[in-house]
Amino acid sequence: MATRLLPINFCLLFLTALLFMASCMNSAEASDEFVKASCKTTPYPALCYTSLSNYASSIKTSQRLLVKTALKVTLDAGRNTSSFLVKLSGNEKTRKSKTGPVGDCVELLRNVVDEISKSVKEMDRIKDNRDIRFRISNVQTWVSAAMTDENTCTEGMTGKTVSAKVKRMVTEKMEVLEEQTSNALCLVNSYASHH
Repeated sequence: MATRLLPINFCLLFLTALLFMASCMNSAEASDEFVKASCKTTPYPALCYTSLSNYASSIKTSQRLLVKTALKVTLDAGRNTSSFLVKLSGNEKTRKSKTGPVGDCVELLRNVVDEISKSVKEMDRIKDNRDIRFRISNVQTWVSAAMTDENTCTEGMTGKTVSAKVKRMVTEKMEVLEEQTSNALCLVNSYASHH
């Protein structure tokens, strides 16, 4: 009798494991589809999806977590760009840039990192509907200010005081950061429109 139940128990165990795996896969697929659909609404959907898809399992289908993750990704890009500019401004060949456009960009990027960092912290404070509009408004203001600072840095590279090589390097780095920030702001605005 016990030997007859063994195959049945094994089948039940196998089916339970299979159902669990299917539900996990459906959840993972739903999370990935949520990120993909949300990114389609942004100005740079391919960059959005590429930068956020690795976090889909932690985002799940939460718009708040999507926004917070997009801001964290933007913050990382801002920190990387800021570090690049600090190194560039300390380079012997660009040392005169500390007071010129590259030096200005270093200061502007410090502001960007601060503004995006404040935005991430503000998203952490959104736990329920209390003060949600006020907090989202703060995030919109800071991310918009970050975009302005980024644009100011890029526009400052148009003068003749910076070599073509430095201009190109800074502009390429800034372009990616500006696109990340633009996507993040779009997702913030979408989140705001639902509250």
